Amino acid sequence: MLTFKQIREEVHAYVAEMTAAGVIKANASLLRTAKRQINSVIAELCAEFDYAWLHGEAVIPHHAIFDTGTVAVTAGNNIVTGTATSWTRDLKDQLFVLGDDEHRIKGINPATQVMTLWTPICETATGSTLSYEIHQDIYNIPHDGQKIHTMHQLHTPTHIRSMNPYALVKGERLFQESGETIRGVEYDNRTTEDSIYAVGTIAVSDGSTTVTGTGTDFTELNDALDPNDTVLRIDDDPTPYTIASITSATVLELTFPFRNDGTNVTLKTYTIDRYRRQFRLIQRPNREGCVYLSYKKCIPELINDNDVPWPMPEEYHFAVIVQGAIAKALKLRDMIFAPVQEDFGKAVAAMKVNSSVDESSEAIRIRRFGEGGRSNRFIGNIHPSQSISVP
Repeated sequence: MLTFKQIREEVHAYVAEMTAAGVIKANASLLRTAKRQINSVIAELCAEFDYAWLHGEAVIPHHAIFDTGTVAVTAGNNIVTGTATSWTRDLKDQLFVLGDDEHRIKGINPATQVMTLWTPICETATGSTLSYEIHQDIYNIPHDGQKIHTMHQLHTPTHIRSMNPYALVKGERLFQESGETIRGVEYDNRTTEDSIYAVGTIAVSDGSTTVTGTGTDFTELNDALDPNDTVLRIDDDPTPYTIASITSATVLELTFPFRNDGTNVTLKTYTIDRYRRQFRLIQRPNREGCVYLSYKKCIPELINDNDVPWPMPEEYHFAVIVQGAIAKALKLRDMIFAPVQEDFGKAVAAMKVNSSVDESSEAIRIRRFGEGGRSNRFIGNIHPSQSISVP
């Protein structure tokens, strides 16, 4: 597979000026343009057509109501202290219920079992051994998911409708109900980026994947780490570095080498962030189970030198991405080179033919009938088009 660096160099070599000796003149501005145009070509291609290699399927476990232990609260305060609870950071954004009082969870400290709510407890609720419930209705879309096509539960083949959470059914708002059968899902533009850790300082050497901390305890992140969604952001450096694993309290490993430009970092402040696309189940599940998703994948923006345009098949990396970025870069410079544009057009046409979704599959039906049609439901088969094993 071509890496981002190789693709960028191919584009730069084509559009850059040559010296009299036939050597390519380095041009930082052209390199920046190449970076933008490469990602622009990928984004436009993925938005335009439902290629087979963009079709994904997943099984997402959903959880029962959580009510282990007791809580202590003070009226008018947004702090909740748990006793004999086992809360983890993954309960963030879920719904804390105390009698008729409901609040979204802003954050949790697993070490102290202290929860912070977005809004204060009502004025009549104070106590030290109170019963409570946590309803888990918000879940993460797979890290490579761009949009959901269809969704259904294990115990019922009926597909789950996309709906407004404030829709009235039998005089009640569905999002306030709990039940065995999920009635709908809200997912449009629901995303969150959490800063989940920023203790101490770090050091990392140019070209290394090893980050060393001072005054850190990276092991606190073990229950929150998702290798696909968790990134290290270093102060004064705009690049997010994907975290592959936690080695110890003071050592973590990046997915790709740091910088590769001669820069070393020592005693630098940082944050570790987690970016997630989410969906919200309506009504809230009251028992454990699974939902099956059929979804359209996205190709993440290429940032680091070793990033690759996965899942696009390798045979299209040069013909489509490189030639498309060259055509865009030439157009920005008021230059047109017909052979490049023609070859790019032919490559895209061939990719559509060779990588199109089968006419009988649900994704093609969504492309034709779901978008621009009725917006309150997903269109397509009620079952995934490929078999999935239940975990």
